[in-house]
Amino acid sequence: MSSQIPPDCVGVALVDDDAMALAHLESYFSGVEDLSVLLATRSTHEALRFVQSHQVDVLITDVHMENMDGVEMTREVLRSSPPTRVILLTTIDTDEDLLQGLGAGASGFLRCGRERPPLGEGARRPPPPVRGCLEPQDSLAADHC
Repeated sequence: MSSQIPPDCVGVALVDDDAMALAHLESYFSGVEDLSVLLATRSTHEALRFVQSHQVDVLITDVHMENMDGVEMTREVLRSSPPTRVILLTTIDTDEDLLQGLGAGASGFLRCGRERPPLGEGARRPPPPVRGCLEPQDSLAADHC
């Protein structure tokens, strides 16, 4: 992981308190040519400090975490770095999660599932900050996500 990226790459930070899910995300994104994983951490506090001191284009975070959930993480990230797009990961499709996340300013959701769609597309071109969600084909496929 490097905090210096070429101008044509998208800088991504990954946050998940589940070590296996985080390892899967990091492995997946490390193989995508025009994305650069700047940070992969289980610590929401480390991620917030990193976003405040580095240019992060997209932060991908689990919506359900112990110390700080993804909705609160979204609020904090956007407070300190408004240009950063936040994408929330979830294994549960609930309207409440969706509405809270979008209300906090998340750009969208990626649903962890069993299909294997192009996850990289969600990070390369996150949806504009509108009140909607990503289509099912934009979900993250990981059995252990």
